[in-house]
Amino acid sequence: MVRISIPTLPKAPLIPPSGLSILPLPQAASYLAQFLENGKGNTVMLTGAGVSVDSGIRAYRGEKGTYSNPNYKPILYHELVEDSDRGDMFRRRYWARSFLGYPPVRDAEPNPTHIYIAALQHLGLAPKLITQNVDNLHRKAYSLLSPTYDKSSILELHGTLAKVHCLKHRHEQTRDIFQEDIARMNPIWDQEAKEAERKGRRPRTNPDGDVELHGVDYRSFNVPPCRICEKEKAKASMVKPNVVFFGETITPEVRDES
Repeated sequence: MVRISIPTLPKAPLIPPSGLSILPLPQAASYLAQFLENGKGNTVMLTGAGVSVDSGIRAYRGEKGTYSNPNYKPILYHELVEDSDRGDMFRRRYWARSFLGYPPVRDAEPNPTHIYIAALQHLGLAPKLITQNVDNLHRKAYSLLSPTYDKSSILELHGTLAKVHCLKHRHEQTRDIFQEDIARMNPIWDQEAKEAERKGRRPRTNPDGDVELHGVDYRSFNVPPCRICEKEKAKASMVKPNVVFFGETITPEVRDES
């Protein structure tokens, strides 16, 4: 058995606030501009869920670090990949909820914060970005400024929802293709999703693309196998989004790059 604890924040900061945080805003902005100019090319930025809130994707935590929804329980990695009837139900639950939760993430647009960060990269003031977000919005923002941008300038520490892969052969597909497979195998769910979208009743989406559904029987939901495995006549393999789940570790390559 694996026990996973999701930590909470301490009541008080571990370190006192920096001098920069207590300066009047114009002085703080001037200091930051000078810092970026003097260290041109040597500054790396790190972002989390908060930068995407204005794009309609809510964060896990509120202003003081408390959980916005303390009763929310994200699926854990070992649950998703468990090879058993219980694991099968976890996968049905995850993909049913993610099927409904992915379109708002896919359709979200970069907000001014994403654009400002992309501008700092484009100008070479802070060319490298590490993001904990899986919503693809930093890449969208940068492509607006520079369609031929260097994709290696953005490191998605926890992966991206825009792609999926099978666990056995690492066959990779776009998420849009997998969404089509889900819709084809679950016409009733697809019809309900389209009706909800038409009426403006899209469910609230978490940063990982998951939504909360209550009183739903997931046994009727069908999870598609890897279509590339099927095409190659290989044994069907579980499909997983290209994101790092709770209880999963980032790859050594991503760790070293960060």
